[in-house]
Amino acid sequence: MKIATWNVNSIRARLDRLIPWLSSRRPDIVCLQETKVADAEFPVSELREVGYHAVIFGQRTYNGVAILTREPAPQDPPAEVSSVPSTPRTLAPGPSDVIRGFGDGGDEAQCRFIMGTYPTTIGPVRVASVYVPNGSEVGTAKFVYKLEWLRRWETWLQTQVASGPPVLLCGDFNIAPEDRDVCDPVAWAGRVHCHPDERAALA
Repeated sequence: MKIATWNVNSIRARLDRLIPWLSSRRPDIVCLQETKVADAEFPVSELREVGYHAVIFGQRTYNGVAILTREPAPQDPPAEVSSVPSTPRTLAPGPSDVIRGFGDGGDEAQCRFIMGTYPTTIGPVRVASVYVPNGSEVGTAKFVYKLEWLRRWETWLQTQVASGPPVLLCGDFNIAPEDRDVCDPVAWAGRVHCHPDERAALA
């Protein structure tokens, strides 16, 4: 199975690149971030034309996440589920369930998290498309929001990972986990994306 992730920074602006890439590479699942489009305006029909189903959690102008699934072509061989080897299953044109946001009663006005459960050759796998808040600058309200969002995400993951199928997290985390992940660690020290509080929240 081939799974990809891409911060498209506006799916409408990148559609002329996304469609040819999907057609040539044929990934099974693609996680998108910063789709920047309301659900009603998402290019569902264009993606269908190249054989992809979409589940979406979007908003106009900002944020937005989606997961695309390649619809099986007639010539695609069935993928057997290892736990039941006698029962062939192909990758379905969509997940068996979809979760949008954390469902914890917190602020979900910013569409940043979507997850679905997909059949694979090793059994069901939950795949999530994640767009972590940028944080703007350390000490700002946006940075505080980022840390709170990460706290909520950690709490949610602790309950989800404890039971059920494995979880694959894909997306744009807006954090450089280590100094080697930036070109100039000294210049970035203590700044947004490299702040110790962010790194601790992601660890």
